[in-house]
Amino acid sequence: MTEIIEFKKIDGASAGYWAFVIITGAIAAAGVLAWLDCYMHGDYLTALNNEVTWGLIIAGVLLAIGLSAGAALVFTALDLVGKKEFEGFSRFGPLFAALWIGAALAYIFMDIGKLDNMLPNALLNFNPTSVFAWNAFLYTSYLLIVLIELLVRFEKKELLTKIFGILAVAWAVAVHTGTGLIVGMIYSRALYHSPLHGPIFVASAISSGTGLAIITLYLTFKFIKRPLSTNLLRYLAKIMAVTAMIIGYMLICEFFALMYEPANWKAGMFAYFSPFWFTMYWVMIFIVGIIIPVFIVWNPIKSVRESGAWLSVAGALNTLGIFCERMFVTVPGLAFPKELVPGYEAIYPHSYASPLWYWPSLHEWLMFFGIFAAVYFLYALGIRFFAILPEKAG
Repeated sequence: MTEIIEFKKIDGASAGYWAFVIITGAIAAAGVLAWLDCYMHGDYLTALNNEVTWGLIIAGVLLAIGLSAGAALVFTALDLVGKKEFEGFSRFGPLFAALWIGAALAYIFMDIGKLDNMLPNALLNFNPTSVFAWNAFLYTSYLLIVLIELLVRFEKKELLTKIFGILAVAWAVAVHTGTGLIVGMIYSRALYHSPLHGPIFVASAISSGTGLAIITLYLTFKFIKRPLSTNLLRYLAKIMAVTAMIIGYMLICEFFALMYEPANWKAGMFAYFSPFWFTMYWVMIFIVGIIIPVFIVWNPIKSVRESGAWLSVAGALNTLGIFCERMFVTVPGLAFPKELVPGYEAIYPHSYASPLWYWPSLHEWLMFFGIFAAVYFLYALGIRFFAILPEKAG
């Protein structure tokens, strides 16, 4: 006999709940104010320059798209293949996916600067040969698909749920593959051009989307005092850990492929072995984001590998590692001087002759964390006013 899943709103009446809503709302408001300051007075308030035109906010775009795609790929796919024990998360998955693709679009709008100049051109001058143009279509249509999927799940329309579930999974793969190709198809910069960016981005989406979902579910169920099976978290953690190892394998393949070509030697030495980026790549991505989470998930100590708290730590570290991977993808490729004339080395000006330094400004950090906080502000309101979460999971 199949157990009936009881979805229920949370009470949301405690002081802790409203403190969370107020704090996340205040951080979100600070992010909006920082963006308005940049909009009114110019992007000189950021740490970007004429060469490094992508930074923290674009890394936020890549991270948010991955978190959204990961939620759709994991939770919707598990439901589609008949994993009944995850049916209690069938509404959480589309909501999480919708919130994060919305965050990605918000990051894009913040990064563009003058929306009044961008919107008419994006709508009236669609370029079918541009990966950017197609991704704009993929992002907005994907948001619509996951919202419809969430709606039909509420209405318990079984056939429509399957149709839009399949569409959501397919679009999630297309969205993040297309995002990876934006970077991978930039032929003129050695640190960008790679056919592996598409699959790396999809694997990173599954890993980070699952990792952040683990800690979100664990803390949510703990706070609202509803039962949550550690076995479910452990199953999700295994998915996260396996895809993390796949990411590590592909990143190593990409490293050797780039360093093998003599023309890329200087760029590779800068990206992989200059002190800051060495720490970002080898320590934050591999040790913090991959090795430690994998060690937690398959720890020889049973009380660690079967602990919801420890699995949440693994999810948080993995998400941090993927964020660092997004920063590594975004910045070094622009910070290292572009080869203007093949076979010749520029000696002046500095931006053409030597690698540039970039560290986000306060405005950028406020915008980045503002959108992050806005996601959890809306999530907290969503689970209070709509029956998203089950009475018990597992």
